[in-house]
Amino acid sequence: MKTLDVSAKIGKEGQPGYVAPMTIKFALGETVNELVEQYGADVIYNHAKSSIIVALQGYMRTKMDPEREEGPMNQEALQADISGDGTEENPGWKPGVRSPGKTAAEKVREQFSKMDPEMRKLLLAELAKGASGPVTPEESEDENGDGVEEAEEEPAPPPPPAQQRGARRR
Repeated sequence: MKTLDVSAKIGKEGQPGYVAPMTIKFALGETVNELVEQYGADVIYNHAKSSIIVALQGYMRTKMDPEREEGPMNQEALQADISGDGTEENPGWKPGVRSPGKTAAEKVREQFSKMDPEMRKLLLAELAKGASGPVTPEESEDENGDGVEEAEEEPAPPPPPAQQRGARRR
């Protein structure tokens, strides 16, 4: 058994109906056998089945996406992709262990690193200007020539550590 901190909130901060996060301690088995002992085989089976279906639907949506680089799959191709043929090259879809997603800051850093230098310079100038609108290349020049005006005020404090994902309200 492992004791987890599980958090839940309702809505978004500043919006009507918002309820601030609450965190509770919750003991949860760490193996399938411990979970079966804790909740019973039927409960564990039903939760696993539900989770697998949700994962499969997510995979299907990814393959059906009209903006997918390879183009969307049609019904026949999607069925073949998911069913596979049992070979090592095409075993079919299986649920995996999901790794945590990237934070917004990690996504921005990744995209920023892919930009050409001129686009980076313009973006930095725009952000320094307070994101009040697009910045032209002429506006991006400053006394240091780096496209970033020196800020008069102190930088904002770092954000608080991210909270663990908690249960969702249905």
